[in-house]
Amino acid sequence: MKNNNKTLLITGASSGIGHYIVETLAARGWFIFAGYRDEKAAAEIKKISPENIQPLYLDVTDENSVLAARELINKSGRQLNVLFNNAGTSLGGPLEVISITEMKKLFEVNYFGYVRLIQNFLPLLRASQGRIVNISSISGLFTNAFLIPYCATKYAVESLSDGLRRELKNQKIKVVMIEPGSVKTPIWKKSTAWSEDLLKKARSEVLNSYQPALNNFLKLLVLNEKQAVRPEKLKRAIIKSVESKRPQARYRGYFSNWFMAQLLRFLPPKAIDWFFTRLLNK
Repeated sequence: MKNNNKTLLITGASSGIGHYIVETLAARGWFIFAGYRDEKAAAEIKKISPENIQPLYLDVTDENSVLAARELINKSGRQLNVLFNNAGTSLGGPLEVISITEMKKLFEVNYFGYVRLIQNFLPLLRASQGRIVNISSISGLFTNAFLIPYCATKYAVESLSDGLRRELKNQKIKVVMIEPGSVKTPIWKKSTAWSEDLLKKARSEVLNSYQPALNNFLKLLVLNEKQAVRPEKLKRAIIKSVESKRPQARYRGYFSNWFMAQLLRFLPPKAIDWFFTRLLNK
């Protein structure tokens, strides 16, 4: 166990990648303010390491909630070393049937939630010359059909992180991204339920225009969930992102994810279009 006496704030610690991040870093001696929204989750988070973890209610879409979290951390007397933006959700379906209202909800969590936390906690990170770690996604590198809103939020996180890394360099605040691929987390079931609810409300004649690609996409989501990797695959990336003295701008976690990122970087758009057309229309 590494005891570094450093302090980290993470959003979305109740489950999935966030919960695993808390487990991993608490075991290495980090003191963690673990943000949650589900009251039932607080006790479970605390059990991971009672001495090293303080759960706190944190809704990234609510300015007052973020301000309350900042006040709590200020009063704790602890110096904040890392802000770990992790809270996120997903949404899929044809763009035509997804309302602007629903897309705004998605952006409020996946993008503006990050911005809200960064703006409020930068003064604390400036004092510690700390760092910001943003969970992005391989979906921030390419956009699949029927995942436009989700991919758009992750492209926005990529842009935010790159720009902020350059903006804060002279202040010695590091900005790092982790770009997971498919990881086994509850986000799949939650986002699939949200997407299916929206599709039920759409007119059948509109949805028929997208067949058979839409049905194949939904089948791929189920298959993707079954084949998703365990969060443990991200362990090295998580540790490096917060503890490396010279962290990379991006960590991709595991080889297949790194390989996919390289492939997308060099393949021409027509080749990627051809692949996904074949995949969704077989």
